[in-house]
Amino acid sequence: MVLRICLGKVSKHIVVAIVVILFFKIRTLKALFFFPNLLPDTSDKPKMLIWVLVILHVVGIAGFTICGFWNRWFLFLVPFHLLITTSLLISGSVKPSNSLYARIFFVGILGYFIELFGVHTGLLFGHYHYSTGLGIKIFEVPPIIGINWILLIYSSLGALDVLGFKSPFLKIVLGAVLITLLDVLIEPVAIRLNFWYWESNIIPLQNYFGWFVTALLLNSLLVIRNEDKTFNKMSLPIFLMQLAFFASLFLKSIIFGNC
Repeated sequence: MVLRICLGKVSKHIVVAIVVILFFKIRTLKALFFFPNLLPDTSDKPKMLIWVLVILHVVGIAGFTICGFWNRWFLFLVPFHLLITTSLLISGSVKPSNSLYARIFFVGILGYFIELFGVHTGLLFGHYHYSTGLGIKIFEVPPIIGINWILLIYSSLGALDVLGFKSPFLKIVLGAVLITLLDVLIEPVAIRLNFWYWESNIIPLQNYFGWFVTALLLNSLLVIRNEDKTFNKMSLPIFLMQLAFFASLFLKSIIFGNC
């Protein structure tokens, strides 16, 4: 009887995983392949990298949708997933240069120190703390969060480049808007996956203001006097995959609840 109940629960979560993957991932792929100009180029290598990322995100959605052992295992892999995705994003730079790489590096470093300030003061985002979901912590902040800021900033700016936005001012502001809107999906999922938690168990509006201001600052670091170097056709697929990933898990938690 107990075995039948367990199998029933597992089956339900497998069905949920399949539904959310089909809904979001197929729509993402259709958007990319029906508009081939959004793909990196016609060579085999970039398309292969996109398929690698699609597989990683699909497996991630499935792993986090099915509760129990697999959920904990995929949580352990999150920092490695961020490293791989960010590395592939940087490898897609159309105009790589030492200046661009230096700016990307400083985005990561500054992002980490901004999080340090936020965690220890509560002045920027509100009162929150990191859990164990993002790996080891140094001074209560996981270093991988700096990599996450690189991923968010570079993918959103590069996506705007691909979509035809050339004005540095528009890229800085719209990029911050995109990232803040994405955080609306990220926050409830991050809390459920034990990435971080809020002292009041309520996500304050201050958090989204903090995200917007931080994104403005980091966008400026990457764009000003460097606006023609952020073009990266890997960025739009990666940004859409992040959107699909968090939207899938957000939708699952609303309809079927958390584990």
